[in-house]
Amino acid sequence: MKLAEWCREHHKILVLVDDGIRLDYFNPEDAKDAFAGAMSKVFLILASVFAEIEGQRFVQRARDRVAYLRTTDRWGHGIPPFGFQIVDHPSGKGKALAHDTEAQNVIQEIARRYLGGGSATGIAADFNSRGIPTSGDARRLRSGRSSRGELWTMESIKRILSNPTTQGIKTSKGKPVLDADGEPVRVGPASFDAETWSRIQSELAQRAQDPRRRRHTENPLLGVVKCSECGKNMRQRSQTTPAGVTHRYYVCSTKPKACPSVSIIAADAEKLVGLVFLKLHFDRKIKTREWRDGSDHSAELDQTIRTIESLREDRVMGLFAAPDDEQMFRQQMKVLIAKRNQLERLPIVRAGWVEIETDQMYAEAWPTATTEERRTMLTDAGFVMKISRRGWVNLEVDVSQTLGTGPESVYHQILAAMPESGIQGIAIRSDGNVQLIPTG
Repeated sequence: MKLAEWCREHHKILVLVDDGIRLDYFNPEDAKDAFAGAMSKVFLILASVFAEIEGQRFVQRARDRVAYLRTTDRWGHGIPPFGFQIVDHPSGKGKALAHDTEAQNVIQEIARRYLGGGSATGIAADFNSRGIPTSGDARRLRSGRSSRGELWTMESIKRILSNPTTQGIKTSKGKPVLDADGEPVRVGPASFDAETWSRIQSELAQRAQDPRRRRHTENPLLGVVKCSECGKNMRQRSQTTPAGVTHRYYVCSTKPKACPSVSIIAADAEKLVGLVFLKLHFDRKIKTREWRDGSDHSAELDQTIRTIESLREDRVMGLFAAPDDEQMFRQQMKVLIAKRNQLERLPIVRAGWVEIETDQMYAEAWPTATTEERRTMLTDAGFVMKISRRGWVNLEVDVSQTLGTGPESVYHQILAAMPESGIQGIAIRSDGNVQLIPTG
């Protein structure tokens, strides 16, 4: 109709070939059947009205289809999540998801390395160096298109480990889709068994709460050496002289502007930390992290509680406004609450990581330990070295974890390390921490 109006204003002839409609605005004064011209306009109006009605019906049918498939185990539409491919549904009607073997190998490697202590950043960097295609590039290569050279990131690694779609669960707006009983709808096979998935979620949550305890990093003293001015972890910086000699330092990492004159030679800091640490903790036993299996229903209870909370949040946001939606909400909540109450009455042993004390002592493990293993020992013992602008080293020692019973014991043990460490003076503060004054 807008096009017809435009043709009238610009003296054009509009012909709708399939409908046999002709509107001649090029010769408006031309003698012709006025009734035929008027009927052409009427037919045009009717055609546009019916087209609009059919368009609305098309949209409604599409919405009805999505709504119907939403709570079924059939794949409705869209790009499959990483690790899966679209296949025919076993029932012979519609589509479903199945494992993509190559992508599943990548997912399994991510989980294995992450649970083994690897960082998401380290895994992403390794994948990029090995040329492993990301989810998007893998999809393009399978369809015969060229790769865009997308890179793995820490966020993409964590997204795979935390997204319910990795477990073959259908989602909508990032949340699992639930059936009438409040259970997540599974549209494909899970990538991990329930225990491994629970371990992954526990590890993600623990690292989010305590990022200082990263297991893999190129910084040997990450979480150990800090700036006394701002309290931030210090980073490494290398500087090469005109003669080609490279020196490594620890400097303040505050951005955009670091605290000035706060630095220490990296080799000196690492030697000092090692000497003093072993003097204080040489017979302390090493602790290791082990996974403690929960009872068979603990993961199920956690999932049920999260689902209840998610449904309540959706209702508060007004996502259950329609009468049918409200009825569905009540049905789902009724089933879920009954299930939660039943699970809560059973004995619960929550799964999670626990620290186990081994028979091996720090003094035994330190000589053969890797740089990363040594850093883990230091952070586990709460060992902190703070560098000030004056060049002083404030060494924070947990007196309760040392051989002696008080600051005096710490004092005498550090004295024994002084000939090797280059320390010229020691001051013990009232809180039991030790301040070391390096030579010079």
